[in-house]
Amino acid sequence: MKITKIHIGQTIKKLVGENYGSYASFARNIGKSRQCVQTQIFSKQSLQTELLTRISEELGVNLFELYKNEEKNVNQKNDTTKITFTVHFETTQEELKKLGIYDHFTEMIQQKIMDQ
Repeated sequence: MKITKIHIGQTIKKLVGENYGSYASFARNIGKSRQCVQTQIFSKQSLQTELLTRISEELGVNLFELYKNEEKNVNQKNDTTKITFTVHFETTQEELKKLGIYDHFTEMIQQKIMDQ
């Protein structure tokens, strides 16, 4: 399996630029100087787990998910990969009928019951 490398420092720099007041205030909030953020975070392709956790918490983004999502993206290029996901939503039978998918869901549920 081939996983494309993520430049986490550049990703963080982009997130900070898009979602944060300034690099200086971001640096203060994670206990680093602005220069340290520039040289030891934004320029690095990898970071220590503890620092990445602190930055994730400050930005409100789970940066570890980027690596997981990258692996999924690579796997999904393989047509034989099965993808399983769960979606929870609430609706009525009437709404499903309006969308034209009520019969499809009913068949799927019946098939799942028969498979058990």
